[in-house]
Amino acid sequence: MPSAAKAKGNSFERELADHLTKIFGYNFQRTPNSGAYSSFANAHRRNYLTPAQNLLASGDLIVPEQLSKFTFECKFYADFSWPKVFSTNKQLDKWIEQARNCDKVWFLVIKINRQGAFVCYEHNMFKVPGNYFKYQDCTIVSINDFFEINKEIMLSYNNSSPKIEDTHANISCTSPLPDVSGLADFLP
Repeated sequence: MPSAAKAKGNSFERELADHLTKIFGYNFQRTPNSGAYSSFANAHRRNYLTPAQNLLASGDLIVPEQLSKFTFECKFYADFSWPKVFSTNKQLDKWIEQARNCDKVWFLVIKINRQGAFVCYEHNMFKVPGNYFKYQDCTIVSINDFFEINKEIMLSYNNSSPKIEDTHANISCTSPLPDVSGLADFLP
């Protein structure tokens, strides 16, 4: 029996998977054990998995093959210190590091009790629906309409074959980050 906090996180992962399934028309599912097998501290395990196995073992959601170049890390918390984003927010830094720890384009989706849900991603990669703010080299926006507005960009990007290489030498990461420089080509 999971703890109340774990059950709360699991329910948000299922909620996000259902939301993305409705938007994209492809099946998203919660990853068993929330990606614990190959995420963050266990990232080295991905080196031994096939591409199909990596779809199942990356992030908190199993993504459909049509969006296999993306990964989703989910966080659901009762409280969050928004004022700390104007200096250094160690909690957010840890979450971003965890989301970045892959060779895919990542999304950190954060839900805070009575405050809403937000999407954090590499700055200047996607269309921004409304207000946003920049935290370090990331953009944080409300989840409202974000994936709907960026649906075609994401599907187009996934169908391209950009070379994956480590172009972010200044970022501490155990595996190479995706080269997202060509992603702007998919913006209308």
